[in-house]
Amino acid sequence: MNFQEHIINKSNKDLIEIYVNADNYQPEFVNQVYEELTKRGVSLDQYIAENEAKSHTLNLLLEQGRKGNEVYLILGFNSAFLGGVIGIIAGYTFGQSKQDGPSGERFYTFDKQTRDKGRIMMTIGVFVFLIIMTWKFS
Repeated sequence: MNFQEHIINKSNKDLIEIYVNADNYQPEFVNQVYEELTKRGVSLDQYIAENEAKSHTLNLLLEQGRKGNEVYLILGFNSAFLGGVIGIIAGYTFGQSKQDGPSGERFYTFDKQTRDKGRIMMTIGVFVFLIIMTWKFS
């Protein structure tokens, strides 16, 4: 796609803002913004370093994952102990959910502690579900 018309009408400040927040825009657009800023003689060294630092920090945060909501964990465990499919699904979600990083790599959504709890929740839910089904149909 050609965004040249749109880019030419923007000020240097607007183009730098787009370049700094490249994650919010299509890669083609950002490349054309970079080319336009280079044509205009705008030095991007400072912004390149900022982008790299921002990307590194974001990757570190994504690698760690976020802590699971305690209320949902408790509800999931309660459902799992009652043999509910919701507990199994919640356990799977907490244990296996992933999200995309800015460069396309995949990261677990939740931190290791929450993932471990999710796996335990799912195992309990499956075990109780199987016991209930065995008891009902025997």
